[in-house]
Amino acid sequence: MTDFVCIGDVTQDNFFFIDEAEVHCDLRTDQCELALKYGEKIPVEEIGQSAGGNGANVAAGLSKLGFSTKLMTIFGGDERGAWIKRKLMEAGVDLESATTEEKRMSNMSGIILFRRERTILTYHSDGEARIGEIPETKWVYISSPAGKDQGTSYEMVKEYKKNHPGVKIAANPPMWDLKTGRNFLKPILEITDVLVLNWEEAETLLGSQKLKVKNQKLQGAKELLAGMAETGAKIVVVTDGPDGAYAFDGETFWHCGSFGVGAVEPTGAGDAFSSGFLAGLIDCGTVTGAMKWGTVNSYSVIQKIGSQAGLLSREEVRIKPGEKTNWDPKQI
Repeated sequence: MTDFVCIGDVTQDNFFFIDEAEVHCDLRTDQCELALKYGEKIPVEEIGQSAGGNGANVAAGLSKLGFSTKLMTIFGGDERGAWIKRKLMEAGVDLESATTEEKRMSNMSGIILFRRERTILTYHSDGEARIGEIPETKWVYISSPAGKDQGTSYEMVKEYKKNHPGVKIAANPPMWDLKTGRNFLKPILEITDVLVLNWEEAETLLGSQKLKVKNQKLQGAKELLAGMAETGAKIVVVTDGPDGAYAFDGETFWHCGSFGVGAVEPTGAGDAFSSGFLAGLIDCGTVTGAMKWGTVNSYSVIQKIGSQAGLLSREEVRIKPGEKTNWDPKQI
């Protein structure tokens, strides 16, 4: 039996750091646009490359933290797919339960970084293949669907839970599923032990807007968490970038501030938090301990290019919080 089975898509992430661009913002909203000179070559100051995708990132994070981890996904049969496989195997991820569709082109993202903020261009190939049966495991983590499995993978996990009542379920549904609505996600949410969303994803799931207004943000976070808990999930978490993360275990609301400031590149921060949180929940046995592990792991990842280079080992994630005094989750 493996510790974790992670279900989700994989991609090759390509990073381009640029200096020549402009940002245009509407003063009435928080929506901004990145403007590049049309028809011209834009100099790139630095580049990077990483395996990516929510399921792959969490699988790599859990593996680095010492858990046996299988990834259920669909690889393309091209060289890009082979490259992604190599990177994940180097990270210690078991690909025995993954599928390769020879005629499928592998997913790829182009991530443009300007003034420490990112704009992502994504190519996603659906293909025709589907993932196989879930192998015996203690935990299932499900994120974005792989291949043609959108929607059906949630039913598959629900059926697995029915036949294996002792298995734990963690979920981070993608934005396009959250936009579809709670009824679409009901099969997975009502059996979820740990639900992790960022602030915008939580608002989308609940169909509400809890503004990040000074002196009112904690109340907004509590309302988001309470709404998420009503879906059936036992432990709910909202991540909020540099403002840290919030959690609710059914009894107590918690806030954990960020471990530090500044980022080289923010891709993979949420996935690193998820893997750290799940590992901490198992190792520490408390939501507060899990929040610390998730926050530290996330901060480490954003100090390097790509979503996996900065992932911490179990020893590192245990030691690192001691570097900062008076830093603990607070009840809200």
